[in-house]
Amino acid sequence: MDQEIYTLLQKGVIEEAYHSNGEFLSNVFLRPKKDGSFRLILNLKNLNSHVEYNKFKMDTLQSILKLVTPGCYMATIDLKDTYYSVLVAQEHCKYLRFVWRSKLYQYPCFPNGLSVKKASTKSG
Repeated sequence: MDQEIYTLLQKGVIEEAYHSNGEFLSNVFLRPKKDGSFRLILNLKNLNSHVEYNKFKMDTLQSILKLVTPGCYMATIDLKDTYYSVLVAQEHCKYLRFVWRSKLYQYPCFPNGLSVKKASTKSG
């Protein structure tokens, strides 16, 4: 856990924080990756139930292939840490906090564990 927190601090994925009103603290745990390393997961199960759902349509391979025409250029992108490149508004970072070894940390970007799901609706 110490090594993963150090690595995420070095990458700027997490940062030290100070306690503030309205903050939300979650616990953290490690999940093994296929390469033998670990991924730090912020357990946002309780917070996720309060996150607003917005519909998002992901393009499919078929829809993208229709955009490829003769003379198009292609590239590849390493998406290893892409999730962390999505920044969170500073005023919302207080909801993405955890404590480890008596230090408070927060994510200034999307953490592993953030999930928005469409709320179920009951028909009467």
